[in-house]
Amino acid sequence: MSKYDSDLNLHIEKINQSSGDVEHIISSSTKSIQPLSLLRLSVFTPVQAVEKGKVQGNDSRTPIDAINDFRQLEIVEREGYTSAVITGPKLDLDTDFKVWVGVVSAFTHYPSVNGVITMSFAELARFCDIDSRQVNKRLKERLSRSVSKLSSTSIRFTKQTPEGDAIATTHLIGSSIADPETNTVKLAFDNLLSDFYKLDIKRILKLKVLNSLKRNEVAKAIYTFLEGLPNKPGEIQIVSAARLMVRLDLKSEQKKQIFIIRKALKTLTEIGYLTYEEKFKRVNGKREFYFHILKRDPDLGEPTRKPLPAE
Repeated sequence: MSKYDSDLNLHIEKINQSSGDVEHIISSSTKSIQPLSLLRLSVFTPVQAVEKGKVQGNDSRTPIDAINDFRQLEIVEREGYTSAVITGPKLDLDTDFKVWVGVVSAFTHYPSVNGVITMSFAELARFCDIDSRQVNKRLKERLSRSVSKLSSTSIRFTKQTPEGDAIATTHLIGSSIADPETNTVKLAFDNLLSDFYKLDIKRILKLKVLNSLKRNEVAKAIYTFLEGLPNKPGEIQIVSAARLMVRLDLKSEQKKQIFIIRKALKTLTEIGYLTYEEKFKRVNGKREFYFHILKRDPDLGEPTRKPLPAE
């Protein structure tokens, strides 16, 4: 376990079935420890071609009602907040989620001074699985813009009091400085929401699937959503097209969204991640589509290594 993740607890403890020892799994180049809510909520969503220009200018997202996912947060339980809404610029999966994965890994592995970690752009790129040899002016601008968007993503908690609404606001990243001239990136986590990173429910997100999908943002979004569900061998999971449309937060007409979802599921099948069946039922004379998820393989067929026997 990294000795630097004590502030954020960005690891998962598992019992080794052979030795009985506690193993600490942390973010690495092949996997990322992610809070469940960020996989299931539409925080990171596909950005269609017509939206790209707007997002470059920090186009605002649709506010996300997150109170049901955040009820276990200490700030909610202790202070009694009844509303939690996520707002900010729209975050894509091609760059922003990749940078977020890098930020989580950096918080895990880098020592902090008063909650702040400092690194170069090349080091941040490495955590984002970007070749550090590609770090130039254009990439620095891209990373700076993404870090700024993550810092601008806020979570606003409210509750009613006899004197009026009480409001607390925090951010996905507490604060950030990305300065290409000095080649410095500084990131801070927000103490107000530090237990957001300590959620009991965390998932190990395998990055092999994301890398195999290249720039297919819809397939990436569906993958992260499905990985937020339990993955028990032999268990069939039912996911409605309506739920996937909420997760994707696309702006096209419903018929086109169904087409986009089908195409993404086919891609996930082709790379070896997914086995599923499409079904439908009629409700008030209209077809409602849903999917039987029969099998998910985030290792894409690669056999899981068994632990070596104890000597």
